Amino acid sequence: GSNVFIRGFIVRNFTNNAVAISPDPAKGKPVVSGIIVYQNDLSSTLNNAVDMTMWQMDHTAIRNVEIVENNLHDSRAGVVVHAGMGDGASNNEVEGIKIISNIINNPGYNIGVFISPASWNGLSNNVIRDVEIRGNHMSNHINTTILIDASNQANCNNNLTENILIADNWLDGQDVTIEVLSESGMYSFGNQLTNIAITGNVISSGGIQFSGATGEGAHDNAISNVLIERNLIHNCSANGIYLTAGTGGAHHNTLKQVTLRSNVVYD
Repeated sequence: GSNVFIRGFIVRNFTNNAVAISPDPAKGKPVVSGIIVYQNDLSSTLNNAVDMTMWQMDHTAIRNVEIVENNLHDSRAGVVVHAGMGDGASNNEVEGIKIISNIINNPGYNIGVFISPASWNGLSNNVIRDVEIRGNHMSNHINTTILIDASNQANCNNNLTENILIADNWLDGQDVTIEVLSESGMYSFGNQLTNIAITGNVISSGGIQFSGATGEGAHDNAISNVLIERNLIHNCSANGIYLTAGTGGAHHNTLKQVTLRSNVVYD
């Protein structure tokens, strides 16, 4: 359903996703929109606290979702947004996602926020746009705290991620706290991530890493229009700010139009 307000729930030690937001094309609802998840306490021991995944769907959309002032904890991930997952999940769209002023704490688990338009082999033409991640406290994740990946599996082509803002968060992590990739799957091509701003964050234990393309044989993927400004980064176990267009056998990938301004990196 659309236009749903979820407030004041306590979900503890659930094995499925605590809150799942998804279209239902089989029932004639290819678009879901206008969802607010506000002031809930959510825990999922085996899955995600809040999950937006198009599983084996095509030509569907999720629009205008607000996740605000929740306590998301002890889950595999805090918030997951996948525009495509499962066989045939292409030509989907996610837009207008706000993740604001949450506490996201998953000790011993994976990721705080995970954004990817393509999270299954062979997916194409998925879009994620207009995502705001602001004012959150995220801690204790053993993987990347915030992961933005324009193509997360092999043979994924022509997926787009655009207009991403990561601002005014307090974050700690492992070697990498914020990671951005144009793809991380082998032989993927034509994936683009553009217009991403990382501003005003306080980051400890790990830094900001643009890994570009990391898959063997991946080519012609691009990251463009990047702003990294006014971040305080300290006590890093690896790099403070690390930028590369491609590694691991990827070739002909680009990272361009990058501005680093007024950051402080120490220890």
